[in-house]
Amino acid sequence: MSAFTTAGRRFNVAGIADELKELPRWVRFGLERTARGKLKKTPYIPGTMFEASNRNRAHWRPFDVAVADALARNEHIGFVFDRSVPYVFVDKDHALGAGGVMHSGAARVVDALRAPTERSASGAGLHIVCRGLLPESIEIAPDLRPIEVYPLRGPRYCVFTGDLLPVEGNLSGEIPDRTEALAALFPPRLRPAPKDEASSHGGVRGELTSGEVERIVNWAGDHWTDGRRHHMALYLSGYLAKTGVSRKQTTTIIKRCAEDDSDPGAKAATYHDTFDDLEAGVDVSGWHGLKDVCGLTEEELAPLALILDAVWRRSRPRPLRLRRAPKLLLREMRHA
Repeated sequence: MSAFTTAGRRFNVAGIADELKELPRWVRFGLERTARGKLKKTPYIPGTMFEASNRNRAHWRPFDVAVADALARNEHIGFVFDRSVPYVFVDKDHALGAGGVMHSGAARVVDALRAPTERSASGAGLHIVCRGLLPESIEIAPDLRPIEVYPLRGPRYCVFTGDLLPVEGNLSGEIPDRTEALAALFPPRLRPAPKDEASSHGGVRGELTSGEVERIVNWAGDHWTDGRRHHMALYLSGYLAKTGVSRKQTTTIIKRCAEDDSDPGAKAATYHDTFDDLEAGVDVSGWHGLKDVCGLTEEELAPLALILDAVWRRSRPRPLRLRRAPKLLLREMRHA
């Protein structure tokens, strides 16, 4: 855990860049347990118990107002990023291992951007803020995943801790322009020619029934636990897509699974990236990712496999059965 959370403090005001403090784009974040025991971070309009929308500017407040309210409630603060401000927020999960050792993929991003870098609220992730522009869709190298880069698909709230790491070349805390470094790390995705739901991975083979959707959501709920939600979204969407489930139905399933998460929008980016990868001919993992990365056993995966096997069997083209021709017609064909 981060030093700030274990000490009872949720954030360090001095570790947050002054230029962000000057923008009235702040909210309070509350942490609460859902009925399933999940930890959910909910954005609130400072001074109220009403949830804040990242698309409604009337819900955002100046920095000092959000800070005062968060301190009074011992909660977090968050900033909304969208394309109207010149900033990029990089959120690298599972970046720090035992003893705070930085994993190689995280180190590559930190070294390339050399921008204000803080530990996340969990203490295991990293947040990096820099100036720059992002294309509508980006490529993410396998060694950098899981990682999220905002803003891509719409505005996003991001929790700040101010728990800064010393970053070479940027100890002042100023937010530098890293347009070129961002382009090198996250090049634009080359989209395939427009097509329908069919794609290079075989396309949509069949629709799940409403009962099958419900069964998949219920199955995933038992495994959608802290520490592996992002990977569950990534590999479950890969499994569904490679089985032939449509993007639309996969969207429904992942949204249902993530509805109690602190940041459901991050999961949306994950399944869209999965389908974009498949349509671009990139190999993605599904069953093996759930097994090897999420740690699910074959017995735990068996109920999901049965549901998706039913979709596959329903969608297989049935062999054409030829009716026997009448004897008279057969004789005429022989003598023709």
